[in-house]
Amino acid sequence: MADLSTYDPLSDVMGPEEVLDILLIDDQQITEILISRMLAESDDLTIHYCSDPRQASEMIQQIQPSVILLDIVMPEIDGLTLLAQLRLESGMRSVPIIMLSTEENPEVKARAFNSGANDYLIKLPDKAEMVARLRYHAQAYQNHKARQRAENKYRSLFEHSRDAIFLTEMKSGRIVDCNSASERLMNMSRTQIIGMHQPDLHSPRDVAFYKKLFDEHIQKHKEISTEIYIQRPDGERIPVDVTAVVFEHHGRLFSQWMFRDISERSQLMKSLEEILDVAEAANKAKSEFLATMSHEIRTPINVIIGMGELLKDPENTSDQQKRYINTLSQSSEALLALINDILDLSKVEAGQLQLDPITFDLRNLIQTIETIFSEPARKKGLELKVDMDPVLPDLFMGDEGRLRQILMNLLSNAIKFTETGNITVRVKKPKRPGEEHMVL
Repeated sequence: MADLSTYDPLSDVMGPEEVLDILLIDDQQITEILISRMLAESDDLTIHYCSDPRQASEMIQQIQPSVILLDIVMPEIDGLTLLAQLRLESGMRSVPIIMLSTEENPEVKARAFNSGANDYLIKLPDKAEMVARLRYHAQAYQNHKARQRAENKYRSLFEHSRDAIFLTEMKSGRIVDCNSASERLMNMSRTQIIGMHQPDLHSPRDVAFYKKLFDEHIQKHKEISTEIYIQRPDGERIPVDVTAVVFEHHGRLFSQWMFRDISERSQLMKSLEEILDVAEAANKAKSEFLATMSHEIRTPINVIIGMGELLKDPENTSDQQKRYINTLSQSSEALLALINDILDLSKVEAGQLQLDPITFDLRNLIQTIETIFSEPARKKGLELKVDMDPVLPDLFMGDEGRLRQILMNLLSNAIKFTETGNITVRVKKPKRPGEEHMVL
């Protein structure tokens, strides 16, 4: 809870060496001489003198005094009459005025206080008392002005805030003030809003929840920061960010509620959710498509491979036909492996695709790749060469399908982007001892 009772606005505007101007209005100059002597050692108090009460208003406007010492008995205008006139002038209602008199007259003193005097002194008090009274009234006045400036600043921020602000009296739970933004948010006038209970800003179906929230805020002085809904008189519900804090002012507890309309943000989030839903639906449709195509594509490929195996029968083929059939069979198997990889796209997106290490014949794999790409290379006028270290073993452990896919991609691009010359695939033994990987 914010406690404003200990806040001293004077500290922001008045340093320790601030000079306090005192204006003496008295037709007898001896009074000015005596008071000047009293204040001679007080560097923070400066005396100004006005001998003609008819010029008092003009001099007050010039020096803006922190305290006025006003003699009661003067020939042109008596002090009580001037006091009443000054209190009617703009900006003079809060300036401390101390009446000076030569006698202790209860009736005159009462008239002075009823006319707006702040203090009453018999000419002239003790030096210490005079200095203490002047400082007390001057500093109280400066504090008053500082608080007024702070309140004016707060009021300006309060009125011009883009957020709707509601001030609620904690004891009654009633709204005691609100700003222009709250009128726009609620689509109600200020006079309509003031006097409502805070939970009344919400819809009947939500009021129980918000009343509980509000009661907890009141009882525990718990700050609130959440998203809720307010409801306009026409029934429209508006999503808002709300923060609420408790503060004390002149011994009373208040709660300040700030509502920020998040309708656009909520609409944006809803649009994003709709986009995500569409994207998820598209991914689901793609996965279903791949699942369907898996069967549709694999079936004819398997038929081609099966027919190739039948054509390998030595009774049905010549040597040249065997080479063509072997190429057909190897290409079909490579195509099937590639299609399997494509159809595994859903696993890639889910991060579930794993390598499948098996024992395979590397020489046979390289020869198969050479067989598949020799003809495309020849048609482009290129020569495809394979340089495989003879000391290498035949069998290796690894993912044969992934390696085949990599090699096919590399050779396909090599043929595509090579205009003249040759393309060589090299498989070497590791140069450094202890290395177990193979250099391709």
